Amino acid sequence: MDRKEEAADLARGLAEAAERNARWRRSECMNLIPSEQPTSTFVDQLISSEPAARYNEHNRDKSRPPDAPHVRYYQGTDFMMEKEEDLKTALRFFLAAGRLRPA
Repeated sequence: MDRKEEAADLARGLAEAAERNARWRRSECMNLIPSEQPTSTFVDQLISSEPAARYNEHNRDKSRPPDAPHVRYYQGTDFMMEKEEDLKTALRFFLAAGRLRPA
C-alpha cells in the first residue's frame, strides 16, 4: 500500500470512528455536562454552512446615540447581522412567553 492509499484509509477510519462516536452520544448515552450535549441534525447543518466560519464582530460605538447601528469590523456580514436580529426577536418572544402577566 502506498502512502496515498494509507492516508485515504486513515481518513476513512477517522470519519467512521467519528460517526460511531456521534451515534453513541446521540442515542446510547446521556450527557450530563451541558457543554457536551449533542447538537441536532439541523444545528449540525447550520454549523457546517458557509457563514458559520465567518467573523461577525460588531459593537456599539459609545460616542454615538444608543439607537445608532453597531460598528462592524468586517465587511460582507449583512446576512449574519440580519439573522442575528431575527434571533434576538425570536428570543424576546420566547422569553416573554414564559412571563406571568398581571391579571
